[in-house]
Amino acid sequence: MKVALLLLVFICFVNRIYSRPNIFKFKDAKRIHAVCQANSETHVNEYLERLQEFGKIEVPNMAKHTLCMNINAGLQYENGDIAVERLRSDLEEVSNNENKIKEIVDTCGVRAPGSPEDAAMAFGKCLCSQWPQHAVCVCST
Repeated sequence: MKVALLLLVFICFVNRIYSRPNIFKFKDAKRIHAVCQANSETHVNEYLERLQEFGKIEVPNMAKHTLCMNINAGLQYENGDIAVERLRSDLEEVSNNENKIKEIVDTCGVRAPGSPEDAAMAFGKCLCSQWPQHAVCVCST
């Protein structure tokens, strides 16, 4: 169930990249996704196809893919730390609400404990919960 939820978050993440303003630049989103898809450790297409067929899904590399996307977008470093200034800069491109930007940066700009992959998943979840209308995914949290 947890894996299916993570996959749903990823699908929403990709949907957000291509459908509305967000902290990723559209011109970069396709390139970033292609880079992560080209690596066998972070490739997820076959799992997305299974979801579309309503099959049983396990996505063991979703966290690796998320970290890959975040690194290539400049939002996280390989060690899992958040690129706080880049986060702030990208948020400023989609909003003039300085208070909300500060709140998001203060909350989501702190690296979660655990592996870099754990930190990437926590970062994505934080963005979804803090600002779903502009985050890189749509969450109902």
